[in-house]
Amino acid sequence: MLVTFRAVFVSLMRNPGLLVWAVGLPLALSTMFIFMFDSLERNDAMGELPVVVVRGEGAGGAAEDGFGGLAAGWSDAGSFAGSVDDEGAFLRFVEAVSADGDPDGDGLLSVTYASSAEEAQRLVADSQGGDDAFVGYIAFEGGQPRAYLYPTTETVADLAKQSIVVLLLDQYVSRASLVRGIVQSDPMLLADGRLIATMTDPFEATERISVTQNPLSEKVRYYFALLGFAALSCATMGLTAVLGLRGCSGPLGARRAVGGVSHSRALLGTLLASWAASFLCLLAVFLFMSLTVDFGDRVLGCLAVLLVASLTAVSLGCAVAVIPKLPDSTRAGIITAVTCMAALFTGLYGQPTMELADRIARAVPASTLVNPAAQIAEAFYGLLYYDSFAPTLGHLAILLAMCAVLFALSARALRRQRYASL
Repeated sequence: MLVTFRAVFVSLMRNPGLLVWAVGLPLALSTMFIFMFDSLERNDAMGELPVVVVRGEGAGGAAEDGFGGLAAGWSDAGSFAGSVDDEGAFLRFVEAVSADGDPDGDGLLSVTYASSAEEAQRLVADSQGGDDAFVGYIAFEGGQPRAYLYPTTETVADLAKQSIVVLLLDQYVSRASLVRGIVQSDPMLLADGRLIATMTDPFEATERISVTQNPLSEKVRYYFALLGFAALSCATMGLTAVLGLRGCSGPLGARRAVGGVSHSRALLGTLLASWAASFLCLLAVFLFMSLTVDFGDRVLGCLAVLLVASLTAVSLGCAVAVIPKLPDSTRAGIITAVTCMAALFTGLYGQPTMELADRIARAVPASTLVNPAAQIAEAFYGLLYYDSFAPTLGHLAILLAMCAVLFALSARALRRQRYASL
């Protein structure tokens, strides 16, 4: 049996067609996901907010003639809460919250200075349409900072950036006004460090907690669906290995049929070799995915899921291999069709298919029970997001039941095979 195991394992791992389907395609799709989601995450990240700050003698201008003024859509964010007549203190505050003033380079604002309101308007207008378009400009007028926000298409991201700028200035003015009032009424209160900390530390009324084992991420669903697709793709290995056992498959199959190794031992060695080869292919895909998906401390559990998933793939390939009176190309087509259809109902092919899969799962919950790709994806979900292993064990039990049924059908069909001559 060991000789059979080694021979079948080496032949499978040296078959370029099988490796392309079982490893190459999942790795290519995973690479595509990495670049796609990395680009989306960069676009969604807020980062530093680019603004123009007017300083110098021309700081008192407003958005008016020559640039369209407020009538053309410029939004005056208002005078905020209170009044602060120290422009120097405000400019020091701006420098402190900018990327240049932060020791770690992680400031909230990316500041560009202008000497007049007209120059600030021109800088903001010229930047529109670029990757680092200015949100607007800030001018110190009448003893207080005033923000002029550029008219946008009012997308969610643009509105969020403008809201952050307004909130930042509002907090500055309100806290500066509070300090000014304390200085005028009782300056000795500022000697209390706790009072200063209360005014300067951010106030957190709520505590952020996670109800899942790991933080939720929308992209993870695509990777788990891809793992289900990759697992079923390995069914071609079980198909190829079992087809080689048939006495009518060729000279090698005929020698195996009349050789000294019993048919049961040869079949067991073949299935074990297919399982090992499938597991190694899935492991390669999993390790590549782990570069972008954090599986935390559940890596060993993920390996257990991979073992069961690869066994499911082998059982599927074995079951298709024993279907009588079918050309080998048709058997391979059946594996491909089953793999692609199962992946469709896990949402692998994009948002529309994901919504379709969700609707079908809600309407017919039992549909996921017969979908091995969905069970594999759900098993990974259970590991990543549940404190208990019970959900994952339930999905693994369903997969093992599938294996038992498929292997039982395969064994029944293999016992009935007879050959008139070899």
